[in-house]
Amino acid sequence: MTEMKDRSDSQLLNAFAEARDEATFAEMVRRHGPLVWRVCYRVLGRTTDVEDAAQATLLALAKQFDDGGELLVLLERGREERDLC
Repeated sequence: MTEMKDRSDSQLLNAFAEARDEATFAEMVRRHGPLVWRVCYRVLGRTTDVEDAAQATLLALAKQFDDGGELLVLLERGREERDLC
């Protein structure tokens, strides 16, 4: 089996959509959690609020996406915006 770190975001999202696997979600959070945290920090400005907001955002995303496509688009858009900054 391919290690999590070697899988593409699409592969991880598909695996998560199929099985709701915690290890897969943990890898997605490892990759994209810092971006979510930075966006929350820009909006809120206080570290204590940011931690809660970032966690709530990641959990909401995990619950709301259907086949992973919408979440993948959102993560790619965030990565593009990060690269522009």
